[in-house]
Amino acid sequence: MLPEEKLLAALRQKIETSLAWGPMEQWTNNDFEVLSDRIAEATTTTLSTTTLKRVWGRVAYASQPSTTTLDALAVFAGYEHWRAFRASQTEVTVAAPSIPRIASEDAPKPESSSGWKNYAWPLGIAAILALTLLLYQSFAPAPAPEESSLPAIIKPEDYHLSFRPVTTGVPNSVVFSYDAGKAPVDQVFLQQSWDERRREKLDRNGNVHTSIYYLPGYYRAKLVVGNQIVAERELYLRVDDWVAAVSREPVPVYLPIEDIRQNGQLAIAEKQLLDLGLDLQPEPPVTVLTNVGKTEGLWSNDFTFQTRLRHDYATGAAACQHARVLLLLKNDAIIIPLSAPGCVADLSLYAGGKSYDGRNTDLSPFGIIGDNWLDLSCTGKDGLLTFRVNGKRIFQVESEESPKEIIGIRYEFSGMGSVDELRFGNSSGEVWVEEF
Repeated sequence: MLPEEKLLAALRQKIETSLAWGPMEQWTNNDFEVLSDRIAEATTTTLSTTTLKRVWGRVAYASQPSTTTLDALAVFAGYEHWRAFRASQTEVTVAAPSIPRIASEDAPKPESSSGWKNYAWPLGIAAILALTLLLYQSFAPAPAPEESSLPAIIKPEDYHLSFRPVTTGVPNSVVFSYDAGKAPVDQVFLQQSWDERRREKLDRNGNVHTSIYYLPGYYRAKLVVGNQIVAERELYLRVDDWVAAVSREPVPVYLPIEDIRQNGQLAIAEKQLLDLGLDLQPEPPVTVLTNVGKTEGLWSNDFTFQTRLRHDYATGAAACQHARVLLLLKNDAIIIPLSAPGCVADLSLYAGGKSYDGRNTDLSPFGIIGDNWLDLSCTGKDGLLTFRVNGKRIFQVESEESPKEIIGIRYEFSGMGSVDELRFGNSSGEVWVEEF
C-alpha cells in the first residue's frame, strides 16, 4: 500500500481534478467554503474550512486528519469510504527483464586475433542460445503459488449484521443476527462499541448472538473477522429517566433513582453504598449518573451546557476527588475532567476529536474540585469549544471534527458526588433543563 501521506495526496489530486478550479495555491477562502458545502451535500458530513485548509496544507498542522474527515473526502471523490480508497491505491512494481546490452553495428570493432577467428562461430551460437534462455526466463510467467500460501480475501459485502433490542431502558439485551459463514478463519467477534475489550467470540457458522448493554448511550456495534471490521451498526439506547449506578465489572450495581433524587438534587450518599455492602476503601468505587435521549436537535457546533456539581468524598484514596462530566455524542464524546488542585497531572481532557494529557498539557484550571459547589459550562460555536468554571473561561480548543449530535450526559465521581442542576440549549433557546 502507498504511505498515508501519498494516499492523502492522491485523494487531494482526484478532488482537485474533478473540481477543475486550477492550482490549489490560488484557491481563495470562498473556494474552501464552496468545497465545504459541496462535501456536506454529497456526504451529509460537514468539514469546516479550517479542516479543509489543513488537509490541503494551507494551514500548518502536524496531526493526521481524523477518520471522519478522511471518510468524507473519500466519499466525495466517489469511494465508499477511506478504506475503500486506500485499497484501490496499490502500487504494483514489475521489474524490467535484464537484457544484455548488444553493441551497435556502428560501434568500433576491436582488433581480432587469429585465435578469436577460429572460435568466433561456435561462441556466437552459444551466446545466442544463452540470450534466448535468459529472455525466456525473464518473460515466462512465474509458477503459481501453492493454494495454501494464497492470502484469504475478506470482502465486507459477504457479511451481515443486524440487531433487535429486547426491551427499553437498561440493562438491555440486544439480539444480533449475523452471517459470517465465509470467514476464512475461526476468529469472528462481536465488538459492542469502540472499546476493543468489549469483544465476544462468535461461532462463524452461527447466526444469532445476544449481548447485554448496561448503560444507555450511542454504540457502534462491529462484526470483526480476524482484525478486520466487516460490518457496523449504530445502536442508540435511550432511557426515560436518570440512571444511577456503581461502575463494576462485569455488571454495575444499580441504585434506585428515587433514593438518589432528593431535595432538588441528584446525590449518591455514602450510607447508600455501605448498605449495599460496597467497600469505599482502599479503592473507592466510581459512581455514575447518566441520562440519554433528552437532547434531540443539539449539535456540537451550536450548543450551551451548564451544570452545578460537587464532589462529596475525599477520604483515603479518594483524596484527589476525581470527577468527569461526559457530553455524549453520536460516536464520540466531550470528556471534561475535574480534580483537586494537586492531582491535575492525572487529568485527561478529550474534546473536538483530540486528547489533552495533563502530563504534557497545562490542565491546572480543571483542578478546582473541593467541598463547595462549582458551576461548570461548555459551549460549542464556530468550531470552538469553550470551557468555563464559575463564570471564568479556563480552556478553549478548536474542534477537528465535523459537527455531531449530542445524545446525553454522564457524570462520574470517584466515590460520591451531587448534581444540583443541568441546562442544555442552542442558539434557538433552551432544549433540556433539569432542576430535580
